[in-house]
Amino acid sequence: MRRHALKIVALAAVAIAVACSDIPSGPESGLTEIRGADGAIVAGTCTTLGDLNDKARAVFNTGSPNVSSVLGKLKSLDQDVQKGRLAAAAERAHEIVGFTLKHVQSGNLSASEADIAAFVNAVYCYAGIDIDINQPSNSHLILPSDAAQVILSVDSKAGIAFEANPVAEPTMIEFQQLPDTFSTPGAGPLDTKLDQYAGFLTITKSSETNAALTKPAVVGICADGVIPQEVRDRLRLGHGKSTGFELAAPADAGFLECENLTDPVPVIGTLGKLARLFMPKELHARSAAYFIGGGIGGTVTEFSPFAPVDPELRSGGGIGGTVTEFIRSPMAGSLRSADMLMPFETICTTITATTGTSVDPNCRPFARFTTRLGTVLTGVPVTWQVTEGGGLVSGLSAEECGAFASMVMHPTDMFGRSSICWKLGAEGLNRVTATPAAGGDAPAGVTFVPASVSFDAQATPVVVGPPTHIEIVEGAGQTGPAGHPTPVAPKVRVTDSAGHPVPGVPVWFLVREGSGSVSAERVLTDAQGKASVVWTLGVGANQLKAYIDEPPVFAFVYFEATGTAAP
Repeated sequence: MRRHALKIVALAAVAIAVACSDIPSGPESGLTEIRGADGAIVAGTCTTLGDLNDKARAVFNTGSPNVSSVLGKLKSLDQDVQKGRLAAAAERAHEIVGFTLKHVQSGNLSASEADIAAFVNAVYCYAGIDIDINQPSNSHLILPSDAAQVILSVDSKAGIAFEANPVAEPTMIEFQQLPDTFSTPGAGPLDTKLDQYAGFLTITKSSETNAALTKPAVVGICADGVIPQEVRDRLRLGHGKSTGFELAAPADAGFLECENLTDPVPVIGTLGKLARLFMPKELHARSAAYFIGGGIGGTVTEFSPFAPVDPELRSGGGIGGTVTEFIRSPMAGSLRSADMLMPFETICTTITATTGTSVDPNCRPFARFTTRLGTVLTGVPVTWQVTEGGGLVSGLSAEECGAFASMVMHPTDMFGRSSICWKLGAEGLNRVTATPAAGGDAPAGVTFVPASVSFDAQATPVVVGPPTHIEIVEGAGQTGPAGHPTPVAPKVRVTDSAGHPVPGVPVWFLVREGSGSVSAERVLTDAQGKASVVWTLGVGANQLKAYIDEPPVFAFVYFEATGTAAP
Protein backbone atom coordinates (compact mmCIF):
# COMPACT_ATOMS: atom_id res chain seq x y z
CA MET A 1 0.00 0.00 0.00
CA ARG A 2 2.83 2.37 0.86
CA ARG A 3 4.60 1.71 -2.45
CA HIS A 4 1.33 2.43 -4.29
CA ALA A 5 0.93 5.68 -2.37
CA LEU A 6 4.48 6.73 -3.24
CA LYS A 7 3.78 6.16 -6.93
CA ILE A 8 0.69 8.37 -6.72
CA VAL A 9 2.70 11.14 -5.06
CA ALA A 10 5.46 10.89 -7.69
CA LEU A 11 2.97 11.05 -10.54
CA ALA A 12 1.28 14.05 -8.96
CA ALA A 13 4.64 15.84 -8.66
CA VAL A 14 5.37 15.26 -12.33
CA ALA A 15 1.90 16.49 -13.27
CA ILE A 16 2.42 19.68 -11.27
CA ALA A 17 5.82 20.23 -12.92
CA VAL A 18 4.29 19.80 -16.36
CA ALA A 19 1.47 22.18 -15.55
CA CYS A 20 3.94 24.85 -14.40
CA SER A 21 6.40 24.59 -17.28
CA ASP A 22 6.93 24.64 -21.01
CA ILE A 23 8.14 21.48 -22.70
CA PRO A 24 10.72 22.50 -25.32
CA SER A 25 12.36 20.10 -27.71
CA GLY A 26 15.21 18.37 -25.94
CA PRO A 27 18.89 17.86 -26.72
CA GLU A 28 20.04 16.89 -30.18
CA SER A 29 19.84 13.20 -29.15
CA GLY A 30 16.07 13.39 -29.57
CA LEU A 31 15.21 13.51 -25.86
CA THR A 32 12.21 15.49 -24.67
CA GLU A 33 12.69 16.69 -21.11
CA ILE A 34 10.29 18.36 -18.72
CA ARG A 35 11.43 21.60 -17.17
CA GLY A 36 10.15 23.16 -13.99
CA ALA A 37 9.15 26.75 -13.40
CA ASP A 38 12.81 27.61 -12.73
CA GLY A 39 13.82 26.24 -16.13
CA ALA A 40 15.69 23.25 -14.67
CA ILE A 41 15.21 19.75 -16.09
CA VAL A 42 12.98 17.56 -13.90
CA ALA A 43 15.03 14.43 -13.19
CA GLY A 44 13.65 11.15 -14.46
CA THR A 45 11.23 12.67 -16.99
CA CYS A 46 13.11 12.61 -20.30
CA THR A 47 13.67 8.87 -20.72
CA THR A 48 13.42 5.53 -18.90
CA LEU A 49 15.84 3.09 -17.35
CA GLY A 50 15.06 0.63 -20.12
CA ASP A 51 15.96 3.19 -22.78
CA LEU A 52 19.20 4.02 -20.94
CA ASN A 53 20.09 0.33 -20.83
CA ASP A 54 19.45 -0.02 -24.57
CA LYS A 55 21.65 3.00 -25.31
CA ALA A 56 24.41 1.60 -23.07
CA ARG A 57 24.34 -1.74 -24.95
CA ALA A 58 24.65 0.17 -28.23
CA VAL A 59 27.78 1.90 -26.92
CA PHE A 60 29.48 -0.95 -25.06
CA ASN A 61 29.75 -4.46 -26.43
CA THR A 62 26.94 -6.65 -25.09
CA GLY A 63 28.26 -9.15 -22.58
CA SER A 64 31.48 -7.26 -21.89
CA PRO A 65 32.53 -6.37 -18.35
CA ASN A 66 32.19 -2.72 -19.26
CA VAL A 67 28.53 -2.94 -20.24
CA SER A 68 27.77 -4.92 -17.08
CA SER A 69 29.47 -2.23 -14.99
CA VAL A 70 27.59 0.57 -16.76
CA LEU A 71 24.24 -1.22 -16.43
CA GLY A 72 24.84 -1.56 -12.69
CA LYS A 73 25.62 2.15 -12.43
CA LEU A 74 22.49 3.00 -14.40
CA LYS A 75 20.40 0.95 -11.98
CA SER A 76 21.87 2.90 -9.06
CA LEU A 77 21.21 6.17 -10.93
CA ASP A 78 17.56 5.19 -11.41
CA GLN A 79 17.20 4.37 -7.72
CA ASP A 80 18.65 7.73 -6.70
CA VAL A 81 16.30 9.56 -9.08
CA GLN A 82 13.22 7.65 -7.95
CA LYS A 83 13.99 8.32 -4.29
CA GLY A 84 14.67 12.02 -4.90
CA ARG A 85 18.40 11.78 -4.05
CA LEU A 86 19.29 14.24 -6.77
CA ALA A 87 22.78 15.09 -5.52
CA ALA A 88 23.66 11.41 -5.49
CA ALA A 89 22.03 10.99 -8.92
CA ALA A 90 24.16 13.83 -10.33
CA GLU A 91 27.33 12.30 -8.89
CA ARG A 92 26.39 8.92 -10.39
CA ALA A 93 25.68 10.51 -13.79
CA HIS A 94 29.09 12.21 -13.86
CA GLU A 95 30.69 8.89 -12.95
CA ILE A 96 28.96 7.11 -15.85
CA VAL A 97 29.78 9.87 -18.33
CA GLY A 98 33.41 10.10 -17.18
CA PHE A 99 33.76 6.32 -17.52
CA THR A 100 32.29 6.44 -21.02
CA LEU A 101 34.44 9.34 -22.26
CA LYS A 102 37.64 7.75 -20.97
CA HIS A 103 36.89 4.71 -23.08
CA VAL A 104 36.20 7.02 -26.03
CA GLN A 105 39.57 8.77 -25.58
CA SER A 106 41.41 5.43 -25.32
CA GLY A 107 39.76 4.16 -28.51
CA ASN A 108 38.07 1.19 -26.84
CA LEU A 109 34.59 1.91 -28.22
CA SER A 110 33.53 1.11 -31.75
CA ALA A 111 30.13 2.78 -31.46
CA SER A 112 29.34 5.83 -33.57
CA GLU A 113 29.71 9.38 -32.29
CA ALA A 114 25.94 9.78 -32.55
CA ASP A 115 25.22 6.70 -30.39
CA ILE A 116 27.75 7.74 -27.74
CA ALA A 117 26.41 11.32 -27.66
CA ALA A 118 22.85 10.03 -27.38
CA PHE A 119 23.81 7.87 -24.40
CA VAL A 120 25.76 10.60 -22.58
CA ASN A 121 23.04 13.20 -23.12
CA ALA A 122 20.34 10.77 -21.96
CA VAL A 123 22.27 10.00 -18.75
CA TYR A 124 22.65 13.67 -17.92
CA CYS A 125 19.06 14.48 -18.80
CA TYR A 126 17.75 11.61 -16.65
CA ALA A 127 19.73 12.99 -13.69
CA GLY A 128 18.28 16.46 -14.27
CA ILE A 129 21.61 17.91 -15.51
CA ASP A 130 21.45 20.34 -18.42
CA ILE A 131 24.65 19.32 -20.24
CA ASP A 132 24.60 18.30 -23.89
CA ILE A 133 27.57 17.18 -26.02
CA ASN A 134 27.85 16.77 -29.79
CA GLN A 135 31.24 15.14 -30.33
CA PRO A 136 32.20 12.63 -27.60
CA SER A 137 35.68 12.20 -29.11
CA ASN A 138 36.25 15.93 -28.55
CA SER A 139 34.63 16.05 -25.10
CA HIS A 140 36.32 15.79 -21.71
CA LEU A 141 34.80 15.77 -18.22
CA ILE A 142 36.88 17.77 -15.74
CA LEU A 143 36.29 17.21 -12.01
CA PRO A 144 37.07 19.48 -9.05
CA SER A 145 39.41 16.85 -7.58
CA ASP A 146 41.41 16.33 -10.78
CA ALA A 147 45.20 16.56 -10.75
CA ALA A 148 47.03 18.76 -13.21
CA GLN A 149 46.40 17.43 -16.72
CA VAL A 150 46.43 18.16 -20.44
CA ILE A 151 43.45 17.33 -22.63
CA LEU A 152 43.67 17.25 -26.43
CA SER A 153 41.24 17.53 -29.30
CA VAL A 154 40.73 14.35 -31.30
CA ASP A 155 43.07 15.60 -34.06
CA SER A 156 45.66 16.77 -31.48
CA LYS A 157 45.68 20.25 -33.04
CA ALA A 158 44.35 21.89 -29.88
CA GLY A 159 44.66 21.28 -26.19
CA ILE A 160 44.21 22.70 -22.72
CA ALA A 161 46.64 22.43 -19.81
CA PHE A 162 44.79 22.55 -16.49
CA GLU A 163 46.30 23.02 -13.06
CA ALA A 164 45.15 20.77 -10.21
CA ASN A 165 41.60 21.38 -8.92
CA PRO A 166 40.72 23.66 -11.86
CA VAL A 167 36.91 23.69 -11.55
CA ALA A 168 34.34 24.17 -8.79
CA GLU A 169 31.95 21.51 -10.13
CA PRO A 170 32.06 18.74 -12.73
CA THR A 171 32.55 20.55 -16.04
CA MET A 172 32.27 19.35 -19.62
CA ILE A 173 34.84 20.70 -22.08
CA GLU A 174 34.24 20.22 -25.81
CA PHE A 175 36.56 21.17 -28.68
CA GLN A 176 35.16 22.18 -32.04
CA GLN A 177 37.40 23.02 -34.98
CA LEU A 178 35.95 25.81 -37.11
CA PRO A 179 36.32 25.52 -40.89
CA ASP A 180 38.31 28.15 -42.77
CA THR A 181 35.61 29.60 -44.99
CA PHE A 182 37.09 33.10 -45.19
CA SER A 183 38.25 34.23 -48.63
CA THR A 184 39.80 37.54 -47.58
CA PRO A 185 43.43 37.19 -46.40
CA GLY A 186 43.65 37.77 -42.66
CA ALA A 187 39.91 37.33 -42.04
CA GLY A 188 38.62 34.93 -39.42
CA PRO A 189 35.94 34.27 -36.81
CA LEU A 190 37.26 36.67 -34.20
CA ASP A 191 36.02 40.26 -33.94
CA THR A 192 39.35 41.93 -34.62
CA LYS A 193 41.18 43.71 -37.44
CA LEU A 194 44.36 41.76 -36.71
CA ASP A 195 45.43 39.20 -39.32
CA GLN A 196 44.00 35.76 -38.44
CA TYR A 197 45.41 32.45 -39.67
CA ALA A 198 43.69 29.08 -40.05
CA GLY A 199 43.50 26.93 -36.94
CA PHE A 200 40.20 28.38 -35.76
CA LEU A 201 38.77 26.74 -32.67
CA THR A 202 35.80 26.97 -30.34
CA ILE A 203 35.91 25.51 -26.85
CA THR A 204 32.65 25.19 -24.94
CA LYS A 205 32.40 24.75 -21.18
CA SER A 206 29.19 23.57 -19.51
CA SER A 207 28.30 22.60 -15.97
CA GLU A 208 25.25 22.56 -13.71
CA THR A 209 25.63 26.20 -12.59
CA ASN A 210 28.07 27.32 -15.31
CA ALA A 211 30.62 28.16 -12.62
CA ALA A 212 33.82 29.91 -13.72
CA LEU A 213 37.20 28.19 -13.72
CA THR A 214 38.88 28.33 -10.34
CA LYS A 215 42.33 28.67 -11.93
CA PRO A 216 43.60 30.00 -15.26
CA ALA A 217 44.27 27.43 -17.97
CA VAL A 218 46.63 27.37 -20.94
CA VAL A 219 44.99 26.91 -24.34
CA GLY A 220 47.17 25.78 -27.22
CA ILE A 221 46.30 25.58 -30.91
CA CYS A 222 48.14 24.69 -34.11
CA ALA A 223 48.17 27.11 -37.04
CA ASP A 224 47.24 25.40 -40.31
CA GLY A 225 48.52 25.90 -43.81
CA VAL A 226 51.69 27.29 -45.33
CA ILE A 227 52.84 30.27 -43.24
CA PRO A 228 56.23 32.01 -43.55
CA GLN A 229 58.47 31.13 -40.63
CA GLU A 230 58.90 34.74 -39.51
CA VAL A 231 55.11 35.01 -39.22
CA ARG A 232 54.77 31.69 -37.37
CA ASP A 233 57.37 32.81 -34.87
CA ARG A 234 55.35 35.82 -33.80
CA LEU A 235 51.78 34.42 -33.89
CA ARG A 236 49.76 34.86 -30.69
CA LEU A 237 46.59 33.29 -29.36
CA GLY A 238 43.63 35.52 -30.21
CA HIS A 239 40.68 35.11 -27.86
CA GLY A 240 37.08 36.23 -28.39
CA LYS A 241 36.28 36.86 -24.73
CA SER A 242 32.78 37.64 -23.52
CA THR A 243 33.98 41.21 -22.90
CA GLY A 244 35.63 41.55 -26.30
CA PHE A 245 38.71 40.50 -28.21
CA GLU A 246 42.04 40.08 -26.45
CA LEU A 247 45.51 38.79 -27.15
CA ALA A 248 45.86 36.09 -24.50
CA ALA A 249 48.93 36.34 -22.30
CA PRO A 250 51.61 34.18 -24.00
CA ALA A 251 52.12 30.73 -22.49
CA ASP A 252 54.07 27.60 -23.40
CA ALA A 253 52.04 25.16 -25.51
CA GLY A 254 54.78 22.57 -25.86
CA PHE A 255 52.23 19.87 -25.06
CA LEU A 256 51.21 20.09 -28.74
CA GLU A 257 53.17 18.76 -31.69
CA CYS A 258 52.10 20.85 -34.65
CA GLU A 259 52.85 20.03 -38.26
CA ASN A 260 54.16 23.36 -39.46
CA LEU A 261 54.56 24.28 -43.10
CA THR A 262 56.67 27.29 -44.00
CA ASP A 263 57.23 28.83 -47.40
CA PRO A 264 61.00 29.05 -48.03
CA VAL A 265 60.58 31.36 -51.03
CA PRO A 266 59.30 34.83 -50.14
CA VAL A 267 56.58 36.33 -52.28
CA ILE A 268 58.17 39.22 -54.13
CA GLY A 269 56.26 41.68 -56.28
CA THR A 270 53.19 41.19 -58.40
CA LEU A 271 54.47 38.07 -60.20
CA GLY A 272 55.14 36.33 -56.91
CA LYS A 273 51.65 37.10 -55.65
CA LEU A 274 50.11 35.78 -58.86
CA ALA A 275 52.19 32.61 -58.65
CA ARG A 276 51.02 31.98 -55.12
CA LEU A 277 47.42 32.69 -56.10
CA PHE A 278 47.28 30.33 -59.07
CA MET A 279 49.79 27.60 -58.13
CA PRO A 280 47.95 24.34 -57.28
CA LYS A 281 47.87 23.75 -53.56
CA GLU A 282 49.55 20.34 -53.92
CA LEU A 283 52.53 21.82 -55.74
CA HIS A 284 52.73 24.70 -53.34
CA ALA A 285 52.69 22.31 -50.38
CA ARG A 286 55.50 20.24 -51.90
CA SER A 287 57.63 23.38 -52.26
CA ALA A 288 57.22 24.22 -48.60
CA ALA A 289 59.51 23.31 -45.72
CA TYR A 290 58.04 20.97 -43.08
CA PHE A 291 58.89 20.71 -39.39
CA ILE A 292 57.40 19.77 -36.03
CA GLY A 293 56.92 22.48 -33.45
CA GLY A 294 54.88 23.43 -30.42
CA GLY A 295 51.54 25.17 -30.49
CA ILE A 296 50.49 28.77 -29.99
CA GLY A 297 49.65 29.10 -26.32
CA GLY A 298 47.87 31.63 -24.15
CA THR A 299 46.59 31.85 -20.59
CA VAL A 300 42.82 32.27 -20.27
CA THR A 301 40.14 32.28 -17.60
CA GLU A 302 37.20 31.48 -19.89
CA PHE A 303 36.63 29.59 -23.12
CA SER A 304 35.33 31.02 -26.36
CA PRO A 305 36.50 31.24 -30.01
CA PHE A 306 40.27 31.18 -30.56
CA ALA A 307 42.50 31.78 -33.57
CA PRO A 308 46.19 32.33 -34.33
CA VAL A 309 46.67 36.05 -34.94
CA ASP A 310 49.58 38.21 -36.00
CA PRO A 311 50.19 40.96 -33.42
CA GLU A 312 52.67 42.82 -35.60
CA LEU A 313 51.37 45.98 -37.26
CA ARG A 314 52.92 48.09 -39.99
CA SER A 315 53.76 51.76 -39.45
CA GLY A 316 54.08 53.85 -42.60
CA GLY A 317 54.61 57.48 -43.45
CA GLY A 318 53.69 60.07 -46.02
CA ILE A 319 55.90 63.01 -46.90
CA GLY A 320 59.41 63.11 -45.50
CA GLY A 321 58.86 59.94 -43.49
CA THR A 322 61.13 57.05 -42.69
CA VAL A 323 59.09 55.02 -45.17
CA THR A 324 60.19 56.74 -48.36
CA GLU A 325 58.78 54.49 -51.08
CA PHE A 326 55.51 56.41 -50.93
CA ILE A 327 54.81 60.03 -51.73
CA ARG A 328 51.66 62.09 -51.46
CA SER A 329 49.61 63.15 -54.41
CA PRO A 330 47.25 66.04 -53.62
CA MET A 331 44.84 64.75 -56.25
CA ALA A 332 44.65 61.31 -54.66
CA GLY A 333 44.84 62.58 -51.10
CA SER A 334 46.42 59.30 -50.02
CA LEU A 335 49.52 57.16 -50.24
CA ARG A 336 50.58 56.51 -53.81
CA SER A 337 53.60 54.69 -55.15
CA ALA A 338 55.63 56.74 -57.60
CA ASP A 339 54.83 54.49 -60.57
CA MET A 340 51.07 54.97 -59.97
CA LEU A 341 51.14 58.75 -60.47
CA MET A 342 49.57 60.23 -63.56
CA PRO A 343 51.73 62.62 -65.65
CA PHE A 344 49.58 65.65 -64.77
CA GLU A 345 49.60 65.02 -61.03
CA THR A 346 51.69 67.30 -58.84
CA ILE A 347 53.57 65.67 -56.03
CA CYS A 348 55.29 66.62 -52.83
CA THR A 349 58.29 64.52 -51.85
CA THR A 350 59.92 66.87 -49.34
CA ILE A 351 58.69 69.41 -46.83
CA THR A 352 59.97 72.99 -46.85
CA ALA A 353 58.51 76.20 -45.46
CA THR A 354 59.67 79.50 -44.10
CA THR A 355 60.55 79.39 -40.44
CA GLY A 356 57.55 80.22 -38.27
CA THR A 357 55.00 79.34 -40.99
CA SER A 358 52.82 76.30 -41.68
CA VAL A 359 53.78 73.79 -44.35
CA ASP A 360 51.72 73.68 -47.53
CA PRO A 361 48.46 71.67 -47.10
CA ASN A 362 49.58 69.36 -49.92
CA CYS A 363 52.76 68.54 -48.03
CA ARG A 364 51.40 67.84 -44.56
CA PRO A 365 52.87 64.64 -43.14
CA PHE A 366 50.65 61.74 -42.18
CA ALA A 367 51.22 58.33 -40.63
CA ARG A 368 49.32 55.22 -41.69
CA PHE A 369 48.89 52.00 -39.75
CA THR A 370 47.80 48.61 -41.08
CA THR A 371 48.17 44.93 -40.37
CA ARG A 372 50.92 43.11 -42.21
CA LEU A 373 48.34 41.93 -44.75
CA GLY A 374 47.10 45.48 -45.32
CA THR A 375 43.94 45.87 -43.23
CA VAL A 376 43.64 49.52 -42.17
CA LEU A 377 43.35 50.29 -38.46
CA THR A 378 41.02 53.04 -37.28
CA GLY A 379 40.93 54.86 -33.96
CA VAL A 380 44.57 54.11 -33.17
CA PRO A 381 45.90 56.85 -30.86
CA VAL A 382 48.96 58.50 -32.41
CA THR A 383 51.13 60.95 -30.49
CA TRP A 384 52.85 63.56 -32.64
CA GLN A 385 55.80 65.26 -30.97
CA VAL A 386 58.18 67.90 -32.23
CA THR A 387 61.67 66.46 -31.72
CA GLU A 388 63.82 68.93 -33.68
CA GLY A 389 63.57 72.60 -34.60
CA GLY A 390 61.06 73.74 -32.00
CA GLY A 391 58.02 73.97 -34.27
CA LEU A 392 54.36 73.33 -33.43
CA VAL A 393 51.83 70.71 -34.56
CA SER A 394 48.06 70.23 -34.45
CA GLY A 395 45.67 67.45 -35.36
CA LEU A 396 44.07 67.65 -38.81
CA SER A 397 40.39 66.76 -39.16
CA ALA A 398 38.24 67.47 -42.21
CA GLU A 399 41.12 69.60 -43.53
CA GLU A 400 40.88 71.86 -40.48
CA CYS A 401 43.81 72.46 -38.13
CA GLY A 402 43.27 72.23 -34.38
CA ALA A 403 45.13 73.95 -31.56
CA PHE A 404 48.92 74.06 -32.03
CA ALA A 405 51.29 72.65 -29.42
CA SER A 406 54.65 70.92 -29.26
CA MET A 407 52.86 67.57 -28.80
CA VAL A 408 49.35 66.41 -29.77
CA MET A 409 47.47 63.11 -29.89
CA HIS A 410 45.44 62.48 -33.02
CA PRO A 411 43.80 59.09 -33.79
CA THR A 412 43.74 57.39 -37.17
CA ASP A 413 40.73 57.92 -39.43
CA MET A 414 38.70 55.42 -41.48
CA PHE A 415 41.65 55.08 -43.86
CA GLY A 416 44.09 54.23 -41.07
CA ARG A 417 45.77 57.66 -41.28
CA SER A 418 46.65 60.28 -38.71
CA SER A 419 47.42 63.67 -40.25
CA ILE A 420 48.74 66.93 -38.79
CA CYS A 421 49.29 70.59 -39.51
CA TRP A 422 52.89 71.66 -38.89
CA LYS A 423 54.40 75.09 -38.22
CA LEU A 424 58.14 74.96 -38.67
CA GLY A 425 60.42 76.40 -36.04
CA ALA A 426 64.06 77.41 -36.26
CA GLU A 427 65.92 77.66 -39.55
CA GLY A 428 67.29 74.32 -40.79
CA LEU A 429 66.23 70.79 -39.85
CA ASN A 430 62.81 70.36 -38.25
CA ARG A 431 61.49 66.94 -37.22
CA VAL A 432 58.24 65.54 -35.87
CA THR A 433 57.73 61.94 -34.73
CA ALA A 434 54.48 59.95 -34.81
CA THR A 435 54.23 57.20 -32.20
CA PRO A 436 51.20 54.87 -32.20
CA ALA A 437 49.81 53.08 -29.15
CA ALA A 438 47.25 50.37 -28.42
CA GLY A 439 43.68 51.55 -28.84
CA GLY A 440 40.89 51.53 -31.41
CA ASP A 441 41.49 48.62 -33.78
CA ALA A 442 44.89 47.89 -32.19
CA PRO A 443 44.31 45.83 -29.03
CA ALA A 444 46.69 45.67 -26.08
CA GLY A 445 49.72 43.51 -26.78
CA VAL A 446 50.33 44.46 -30.42
CA THR A 447 53.69 45.58 -31.78
CA PHE A 448 54.12 48.41 -34.27
CA VAL A 449 57.01 48.07 -36.73
CA PRO A 450 58.68 50.48 -36.76
CA ALA A 451 57.69 51.71 -33.31
CA SER A 452 57.46 55.29 -34.60
CA VAL A 453 57.70 57.24 -37.84
CA SER A 454 59.69 60.47 -38.14
CA PHE A 455 59.16 63.24 -40.65
CA ASP A 456 61.81 65.78 -41.60
CA ALA A 457 61.41 69.29 -43.00
CA GLN A 458 63.69 72.17 -43.84
CA ALA A 459 62.81 75.60 -42.49
CA THR A 460 64.14 78.29 -44.75
CA PRO A 461 65.13 81.73 -43.44
CA VAL A 462 62.65 84.57 -43.59
CA VAL A 463 63.26 87.00 -46.47
CA VAL A 464 62.16 90.36 -45.11
CA GLY A 465 60.74 92.88 -47.58
CA PRO A 466 60.44 96.68 -47.23
CA PRO A 467 58.17 98.00 -44.47
CA THR A 468 54.53 98.39 -45.49
CA HIS A 469 52.44 98.29 -42.29
CA ILE A 470 52.49 99.70 -38.78
CA GLU A 471 50.20 98.47 -36.00
CA ILE A 472 49.67 99.14 -32.29
CA VAL A 473 51.06 96.43 -30.02
CA GLU A 474 50.01 97.95 -26.66
CA GLY A 475 49.42 101.26 -24.84
CA ALA A 476 46.20 102.51 -26.46
CA GLY A 477 43.21 104.01 -24.62
CA GLN A 478 44.90 104.75 -21.26
CA THR A 479 44.12 107.09 -18.37
CA GLY A 480 46.71 108.42 -15.96
CA PRO A 481 47.70 111.41 -13.86
CA ALA A 482 48.86 114.44 -15.84
CA GLY A 483 52.59 115.06 -15.64
CA HIS A 484 53.36 111.34 -15.40
CA PRO A 485 54.12 108.66 -18.04
CA THR A 486 51.29 106.40 -19.15
CA PRO A 487 51.05 103.12 -17.19
CA VAL A 488 51.98 101.23 -20.37
CA ALA A 489 54.45 102.69 -22.85
CA PRO A 490 53.02 103.03 -26.37
CA LYS A 491 54.47 100.27 -28.62
CA VAL A 492 54.10 99.58 -32.36
CA ARG A 493 55.18 96.84 -34.75
CA VAL A 494 56.35 97.38 -38.32
CA THR A 495 55.94 94.53 -40.86
CA ASP A 496 56.40 93.85 -44.56
CA SER A 497 53.69 92.78 -47.01
CA ALA A 498 54.00 89.14 -45.87
CA GLY A 499 53.60 90.05 -42.20
CA HIS A 500 57.27 89.56 -41.30
CA PRO A 501 58.63 92.00 -38.71
CA VAL A 502 61.07 94.50 -40.19
CA PRO A 503 63.97 95.61 -37.96
CA GLY A 504 65.87 98.92 -38.19
CA VAL A 505 62.99 101.04 -39.49
CA PRO A 506 62.72 104.60 -38.03
CA VAL A 507 59.36 105.21 -36.35
CA TRP A 508 58.34 108.82 -35.63
CA PHE A 509 56.30 109.70 -32.52
CA LEU A 510 54.52 113.05 -32.64
CA VAL A 511 52.29 114.57 -29.90
CA ARG A 512 49.19 115.79 -31.77
CA GLU A 513 46.97 116.85 -28.89
CA GLY A 514 47.51 117.83 -25.27
CA SER A 515 50.51 119.29 -23.50
CA GLY A 516 52.24 115.96 -23.07
CA SER A 517 55.69 114.93 -24.35
CA VAL A 518 57.61 111.85 -25.55
CA SER A 519 61.05 110.59 -24.58
CA ALA A 520 62.16 110.47 -28.23
CA GLU A 521 60.67 111.54 -31.52
CA ARG A 522 62.50 108.93 -33.64
CA VAL A 523 63.03 105.27 -32.59
CA LEU A 524 64.41 102.39 -34.67
CA THR A 525 62.49 99.07 -34.64
CA ASP A 526 64.19 96.12 -32.89
CA ALA A 527 64.66 92.54 -34.19
CA GLN A 528 60.94 91.89 -33.69
CA GLY A 529 60.04 95.03 -35.64
CA LYS A 530 58.86 96.82 -32.49
CA ALA A 531 59.46 100.37 -31.24
CA SER A 532 58.20 102.24 -28.14
CA VAL A 533 58.57 105.53 -26.25
CA VAL A 534 57.75 107.01 -22.85
CA TRP A 535 54.67 109.26 -23.15
CA THR A 536 54.08 111.84 -20.41
CA LEU A 537 50.48 113.03 -20.34
CA GLY A 538 49.06 116.51 -20.13
CA VAL A 539 45.75 117.44 -18.51
CA GLY A 540 42.67 116.29 -20.44
CA ALA A 541 42.66 114.68 -23.89
CA ASN A 542 45.99 113.51 -25.29
CA GLN A 543 46.82 112.10 -28.73
CA LEU A 544 50.05 110.59 -30.01
CA LYS A 545 50.79 109.80 -33.65
CA ALA A 546 53.26 107.06 -34.58
CA TYR A 547 54.22 106.75 -38.23
CA ILE A 548 56.71 105.46 -40.76
CA ASP A 549 57.79 107.47 -43.77
CA GLU A 550 59.56 105.11 -46.14
CA PRO A 551 58.70 106.23 -49.66
CA PRO A 552 56.56 105.19 -51.31
CA VAL A 553 55.02 103.99 -48.01
CA PHE A 554 53.58 106.38 -45.45
CA ALA A 555 51.62 104.63 -42.69
CA PHE A 556 50.53 105.75 -39.20
CA VAL A 557 48.49 104.90 -36.10
CA TYR A 558 47.08 107.05 -33.23
CA PHE A 559 47.22 106.52 -29.47
CA GLU A 560 44.53 108.18 -27.34
CA ALA A 561 44.90 108.87 -23.60
CA THR A 562 43.37 111.02 -20.83
CA GLY A 563 45.42 112.92 -18.26
CA THR A 564 43.78 113.61 -14.91
CA ALA A 565 44.56 116.73 -12.88
CA ALA A 566 45.82 116.43 -9.31
CA PRO A 567 43.03 117.00 -6.70
